[in-house]
Amino acid sequence: MTSTKCFLGCISVRCGTRIISILDFNSKLLVFNLK
Repeated sequence: MTSTKCFLGCISVRCGTRIISILDFNSKLLVFNLK
């Protein structure tokens, strides 16, 4: 049961960091376009 929780936690963290990096990339593109 604990291993399953760890597995789900790792997946959610990975998805979260991926979403954050995508948002960060989009914001950098916006800043670049505004210049």
